[in-house]
Parts: sequence; C-alpha cells; structure tokens
Amino acid sequence: MTADIENKKIFDACCGGRMFYFNKEDERVLFNDLNPRIEILCDGRVFECRPDTADDFKNLPYADNSFDLVIFDPPHIRKAGRSYMALKYGICSFEDVVAGFKECWRVTSGTLVFKWNDTYEKINDVINAFGVRPLLGHRRNGSGETQTIWLIFYKELE
Repeated sequence: MTADIENKKIFDACCGGRMFYFNKEDERVLFNDLNPRIEILCDGRVFECRPDTADDFKNLPYADNSFDLVIFDPPHIRKAGRSYMALKYGICSFEDVVAGFKECWRVTSGTLVFKWNDTYEKINDVINAFGVRPLLGHRRNGSGETQTIWLIFYKELE
C-alpha cells in the first residue's frame, strides 16, 4: 500500500472509516490506519477501513514537521473480542496511545487534533502522560456516563 504524500498537508494517523469527514476522499489528507479491513457489523452493515497507508502510528516513516495538521483519533477500546465497537474502532493500550501522540506531535509542524473518550483513561491522565498541554478543547456529553473530548494542540517551531 503506497500513497503519493508529496502534496499531502494533513495526516490522519488512524483514519478508520473516516467517520467525521465531510469529504471522505479529501485529496489534502493522507489517510493512515494500521488495520485496513472490511467488516460485517452486527446489524448487517458493511464497515470499510481503506487507508492510503498502513503505518504504525507509534513509528511513522515521515520526517519531523512533515504535516501542517495531524489528526489523532486512536482506538479508545481496551477489551478484546469481536464487539461492534472493537471491530469498528480497534483496540489500543494506554501506552500505545501515549507513544502514538508523541510520534504524531513529532510529524506535525503546527496543529494536532486529538479526539478521546475517557471511558478507560480520564483525559487529565492522558494529557499528563503526553507532556504537552492543549491549546483548547471541547467536551460533549455522551450517554451521561462517558465523554467525547476534542483537544487542539499547537506547536510553534523555533
């Protein structure tokens, strides 16, 4: 799996099904996911993860500051199995998320968008592990039990 990255200014480290994109084929974005797949979900719908590249977000093959914008929406699930959520979003350890953030931070030249759900690890613990403070963020109540959180990190190059 190869992609022409020369004109790509945006990198999505784990795109999955490109769920929050208005244009799922945006030419400016290099869509990456380590786990390309097609799954039949429990309700019969087909879920497709069709990345341009399949690189490990903990060890990216790009130079420092390669992208203007990096999107990091890692899997939030910690339990294995073939549940709907695990099939659709994947499974990832806390240590992998921290390592992935650090690698995404390395390849951005400016802005990193981070999406999280604090079911397993609370957002303050995640931010503390990153060692970088966000510029701003937004919390959205889900079912009342969990929170989806969007954070924006901004890096100024010297």
